[in-house]
Amino acid sequence: MKLFEIFDAVLKSNLKIKSNSSDQMSAIFTVPNKEGKLIKYLALAYINKGVWEVAFVEADENERPKNIGNVMTGYGNAPLVYGAFAGFLERFAKEKNPDIVHISSGMNEPKKVRLYRMLAHKFAGKFGYEVTREFEEYYGQIDVLELKKK
Repeated sequence: MKLFEIFDAVLKSNLKIKSNSSDQMSAIFTVPNKEGKLIKYLALAYINKGVWEVAFVEADENERPKNIGNVMTGYGNAPLVYGAFAGFLERFAKEKNPDIVHISSGMNEPKKVRLYRMLAHKFAGKFGYEVTREFEEYYGQIDVLELKKK
C-alpha cells in the first residue's frame, strides 16, 4: 500500500473541521493507539507574518492543544496519524491555496521527522509546490519545511 493510499483512507474516516476563516483553519481527528485507545489530535493552519504555518498537536478532552513542546511517543500508529494530517493538508491546500507554507514537525525523533519530511515532499508534488528551505529550528519549532507555489 502506498503512503498516500493510507492517508486517503484515514482522511475519509474522521477528520472534522473545527474552524475556518480567512487567516486560520483547524480540525480534530482521532487515531487509536497500539492498545486501541483513541487519541485526539488538533491540526492547525494559521497565518504568521504573511506565511501559512501548518502543524498538529495532541488535543485534550476540550479539543485544545495538549503537551505543546513535548514529543509524542509510544502511541504506535504514526502512519495513521500522519495519514489523517495529510487529509487536513489536502483540504487546507484546496480551500486556502496558499503561496507559501511552513510545515512543522515540532519534534526531534529522527524516524518521525523523516516521515514528516516525506509527507511534506508528497504534499508539495501533489499540489504544485516545491520545497525551498528546510530549517532544523525555526521560532522554537524543530524541523520546518518551507514550500512555495511553483
